Amino acid sequence: MSESQRAKKLLEATVFMQDEVYTRTCDLQDVHSVFGADLYCHKQCVSRYLLQYERACSDRSDENPTASCRQKAWTSVIADIEIGLANGEAYELSYVRDAMKQHGSDSVTNREVKVLLTNHFGDQICYSQPK
Repeated sequence: MSESQRAKKLLEATVFMQDEVYTRTCDLQDVHSVFGADLYCHKQCVSRYLLQYERACSDRSDENPTASCRQKAWTSVIADIEIGLANGEAYELSYVRDAMKQHGSDSVTNREVKVLLTNHFGDQICYSQPK
């Protein structure tokens, strides 16, 4: 991976698709970390993955039957989280993770939840460390 636009699009695709590629790359936060990880990918595999992402984006609707279980769980959980955060509540990553599991996401980690929250809220969210 040597092009910044392609790396950026790959990161966007993995967050959107929420599949096994996302699980393997969720710790890559930005384009520079993709370059730092020195990823080697088959050109055709990456092209096919990005094409799949573009098609999913163009066909996206709330009733999309091909949306992953993780994406459906995230959509249902984030609505409640947004309301709670607007009211001044705080949530543990494990709470959000468990809520996603209750909504049908088979396996999701705290690290993946943190990436999803950061992608959704950007710099409007902050994380605190336990004492």
